[in-house]
Formats: sequence, structure tokens, C-alpha cells
Amino acid sequence: MLNKRKLNAKRLLKAERERILAQQAEEERLAAEEAARQRAEAAAKAEAERQAAIRAEQERMAAQQAEAQRQAAIKAEQERISAQQAEAQRQAALKAEQERIAAEKAKAEREAAIKAEQERIAAKQAELVRQAAIQEEQERLAAEQLAKEEAAAAAKARAEAEAKAKSRSGRCC
Repeated sequence: MLNKRKLNAKRLLKAERERILAQQAEEERLAAEEAARQRAEAAAKAEAERQAAIRAEQERMAAQQAEAQRQAAIKAEQERISAQQAEAQRQAALKAEQERIAAEKAKAEREAAIKAEQERIAAKQAELVRQAAIQEEQERLAAEQLAKEEAAAAAKARAEAEAKAKSRSGRCC
């Protein structure tokens, strides 16, 4: 039994040593990976710095080109402004002439509109006179019709009265 205990203790010690060795090996592997990662980061950083230097030089050259283009654009803009001023003066003269013509046209249109309105009013007045005449004629015809109806009613009443009178006189005798 004592041997078994010793044997188990040895096995446990051996297993513990193997576990510790495996843990140390894992830690060394992780440390090696970290060192490789740091080397890769350093290489990437160096490459990024190199690329930044290249970009800085390209930007400096682009800035020089941009300044040259800006100066050329300023000169072209000054020339364009001069041409634009001359064109603006020409356009102002054209506009003044167009406004004069438009004012004359507006005056003629206004006068034509006034004349058309006067003609419309005259036509409306003529239509009102015509409508009034039609209404008077209708009223006259209605009065005639009423007079005829009243005469007919009176004649009918007279005839009925005469008929009654005859029928009374015929009964008496």
C-alpha cells in the first residue's frame, strides 16, 4: 500500500511537472508570437513612415503645381472679368432698348385692353337693352293672354248667367 502511495505520488509529481512544462512551453510560444507581432508592427510602422514621406513629397509637388495653376487662373479670371464688364455694358444698352420697346408695347396693349373693355361694356349694355325689350314683350304677351283668359272667363260667366236666366224663365211659365 505504501508502494502504491509512492507510485501515485510519483505519477502526480510527474503529471504536475509535465503540466508545468506544457504551461511554460505555451508561455514561450505566446511570447514568441508577441515578439513576431511586435516585429510585424515595427515593419508596418516603418513602411507607413516611408509611405507618409512619399505622400508628403507628392503633396509638396502638388502644392507647387496648384499654386502655378492658381496664378494662371487668377490671370484668366482677370481677363474674363474685363471681357465680362464689356459684355455687361453691351447687355445694359440692349436691355435699355428692350425696355423702351417693351414700354411702348405695354402702352399699346393697355390701350387695346381699355378699348376691348369699352367694347365689352357696350356689348353688355346692348345685351341688357335687348333682354329688357324681350322681357317687356313677354310681359305684354302675358298681359294679352291674361286679358284673353279674363274675357273668355267673363264670356263664359255671362253665358252661364244667361243660361241660368233662361232656365229660370222657362220654369216660371
